[in-house]
Amino acid sequence: MVMPMNPRVRDFVLYAVIGVAYTGLIILSIMYLTDEQTEWVTKWGAFVTITAIIFGYTIKKRWRRLRRRRWFWAVIAGLLALHVTTYLVLFTFISDWKLGYYILPTGAETGLIYVLTGLLAVRLEQRRQRPVRGPRM
Repeated sequence: MVMPMNPRVRDFVLYAVIGVAYTGLIILSIMYLTDEQTEWVTKWGAFVTITAIIFGYTIKKRWRRLRRRRWFWAVIAGLLALHVTTYLVLFTFISDWKLGYYILPTGAETGLIYVLTGLLAVRLEQRRQRPVRGPRM
């Protein structure tokens, strides 16, 4: 009989496995890739990782309250499309993209997306709580 695993332990083990796998991929790419390939992996690998962090954080923090709301997923999809488009344009104009270029935009973008989804949630809650008025006489 299999014992059920505590969700916190399961999450910790999952995060550890992902971290080890990601670290292993970085080490392998450093050892076996040329400079040009390493630059490509650094640019796009960091982009994928940062995108996952930005949107994963927001979704995780808003999951309980908003996961069943269509507007939440529409907002996340729109912001993700804007995020990807913006970085594709930046990658086009800045050919020598450095890893440090992600630092400032990542913090600002994470905070902005988190605050925006929070404000939308509060606004929609206020709308829902307004009493419905009957016809005026």
